[in-house]
Amino acid sequence: GGDVLKAIHDQFKDRFQCEFHGFDANPAILDYAKAYFQQAHYHECNVVHDPASIQNFDVVIMNLFAHHFDEHTLDQLVVNLKSQNNKWLIINDLHRHYVPYYLILFATQLLSNSSMVKNDAPLSVLRGFKKHELARIPKKASVNHQITWHWPFKWLATTQLIF
Repeated sequence: GGDVLKAIHDQFKDRFQCEFHGFDANPAILDYAKAYFQQAHYHECNVVHDPASIQNFDVVIMNLFAHHFDEHTLDQLVVNLKSQNNKWLIINDLHRHYVPYYLILFATQLLSNSSMVKNDAPLSVLRGFKKHELARIPKKASVNHQITWHWPFKWLATTQLIF
């Protein structure tokens, strides 16, 4: 919802001149993002079905996004991003582990009235990645990568798409 773009902007605005673009297939999410962070350009598109919409960017960030796709679709998306002359891909996604699963299961039951949140939050953790699963994605696209673990139970894969 624009929060990552805003955080990056706020962190680096005095050191780098950057242009930000946000992509989503859901217009309601884009409206929310536009209201939250006005300095970005927002595009309504399905990046899986329209990979040409994301081309010639220095950095592409997939934040809590990759776990929504099956292995084949995710592999194809990374290959497409590479073919569109994007330089770097950063994947920030969930670590599939029993600790965050049970924490989120307990927290959503206790704190949320939404049946969707109670179902989707634990399901997202179950669809997250083990390190070797996340490492497989850039390897299939034949690109260099580095994977680090970050609290709370997230993996960060930094991938160089263009050498």
